[in-house]
Amino acid sequence: MSLLSKKSEFVLHWILAHCSVARNDKSDKLARGRGSIIQPHTTQSFIEAKTLLKQSRKIMWRKTTGGYNRTTTTKLELRGRTGK
Repeated sequence: MSLLSKKSEFVLHWILAHCSVARNDKSDKLARGRGSIIQPHTTQSFIEAKTLLKQSRKIMWRKTTGGYNRTTTTKLELRGRTGK
């Protein structure tokens, strides 16, 4: 995937729809219409987006766990329990 992202432009369109749900034709029609809207162009690569997402998740993890960091001791404890 990383090789593909270096040579190609990757565009993701998220279209909410209610596929095969009875009496939901109106929402399906609206969802299909959203797919034709021009999306803003970004020069951000897939790798950059992935890095930003990882950083944001790491910050959120630290906030929710009180700043837990893996020290040498905790790595050894984990290795002792899992063998990895």
